[in-house]
Amino acid sequence: MIKRVLWDFVSFLKHPKDVQTKESFKRKLQTIFILLGFEMCVFYFVLIPLDYLIEHFVSTKSKLDYKHDTLLISIISSIILAPVLEEIGFRLILRRIFPIKYIFSQKLWDKIFPFLVYASSVIFGFLHLSNYTNDGFWFYVFSPIIIASQLIGGFIITFIRVKYNFFYGILYHALWNALIILPLIFIDHFSSPYQEKTEKYSIEISEKHFFDKDEKQVFKIDSLQGKIHKIEVEQYSFQHFLDSLYQGNKYQINDAFIKMKFDSRKGVTKEEFIEILKKEYDIENNTAQYQP
Repeated sequence: MIKRVLWDFVSFLKHPKDVQTKESFKRKLQTIFILLGFEMCVFYFVLIPLDYLIEHFVSTKSKLDYKHDTLLISIISSIILAPVLEEIGFRLILRRIFPIKYIFSQKLWDKIFPFLVYASSVIFGFLHLSNYTNDGFWFYVFSPIIIASQLIGGFIITFIRVKYNFFYGILYHALWNALIILPLIFIDHFSSPYQEKTEKYSIEISEKHFFDKDEKQVFKIDSLQGKIHKIEVEQYSFQHFLDSLYQGNKYQINDAFIKMKFDSRKGVTKEEFIEILKKEYDIENNTAQYQP
């Protein structure tokens, strides 16, 4: 069955046709989970390695939102609201049913349908570039790879929407987003903090993907004569912390909400502190970005 489902999907991409298939509920669910498995394999074994390779040219940047990046809001927006609203916006029209059948003749619809399939999927994919704050030459050069997951997902959901109906497209979209969020919840609960202790300093940093409104925010830095002696940070964006400490967009890091404790009796300079962080984290100097 896996081979048949994938072959039907490829055939649809080659020659998109507005034809609905009548299948049992069980068969529809099997198709959805086969395509989810296919997309997950592509995501982990193709796209993630490609992203790793293009990091030499561009590191994608995204901003965390203290109000909207809570676990509850992320679940509601990603698993409920986004699938419904995005499917309405991009794929609701992809069937010649009321009122579309009164606007387009069957002959005209058959001609424009392939264009609608590709246009809706490509636009859906590229609109996800708004998830990032990058605005540079190499970011746009590699943008098809950066949003390849959304492009592939857009075509798969379009296939399901046309083959079955609009609501199965929403179901697939919601399941995919859930598969992205659930591992993050697991990581937040079971990942170990970064710890290092030397004669000169001690540091401990734990990361979370979601903001917890029930926990307090803390941002304390004790310094004397240009040296940092103590840092206590809780519930702060890692990028926000670096921007505040180094007064501007000097460094770039893959963002997360952090809890940090740093202590140094003799103190360290800001330059020494960033080198301490670089032992564990991939931190780039924005002025050293690769230019064409």
